Amino acid sequence: MIITTKRGKKSAKPTINARVERGMLEPIRLPKLANAAQWLDYYHDLNYEQSGVAPLSPEEINKHINKLDPDVYPNVDWMQEIFKKRTSNGRLNMNVTGGGDFIKYYVSGSYMKENGIFQPRKTSNYDPSVNFDRINFRSNVDIRLSPSTEVNLNLSNQFETKNRLGVDLGTMYDIILHTTPWPLQRNFRQEPMQ
Repeated sequence: MIITTKRGKKSAKPTINARVERGMLEPIRLPKLANAAQWLDYYHDLNYEQSGVAPLSPEEINKHINKLDPDVYPNVDWMQEIFKKRTSNGRLNMNVTGGGDFIKYYVSGSYMKENGIFQPRKTSNYDPSVNFDRINFRSNVDIRLSPSTEVNLNLSNQFETKNRLGVDLGTMYDIILHTTPWPLQRNFRQEPMQ
């Protein structure tokens, strides 16, 4: 099998081609996890059965369920906090081809960006976004030095930037599935409660 790349063609003027693609990515289905009311009911029953003592008072349970003070009584939907509903990707391809009697050329470049499905909490010092960027460049130049001699100059480069999680995707998913909607808070308010 022989793999060849595109070459320049003799033409009166250069031919320019461009293509822009934009896409949306969305999970087909994310699992529905127990909310704080369901989890606290389970936790309450389990502890009461084993010890005969209720671990939380009805007032404390009510504060979690009604989100009266989320710093002290959190009720977090971790799927909604960690995953975006959808994300995007995009691609731009451009090439120029042409040439004359002695020189023919084909030059192309492309840029691709794919954003991750995770919804990061960015700060001025840290950006935990998950994404992938790639830039490709190719240049094929054919120079005819004489009727029997031709020089081909082929250049190609690819540059990639990947911003990933500190753990593999399976581990992250497992952490999300096993984290209760309480007692962990996603972040604390900066302003005092009214």
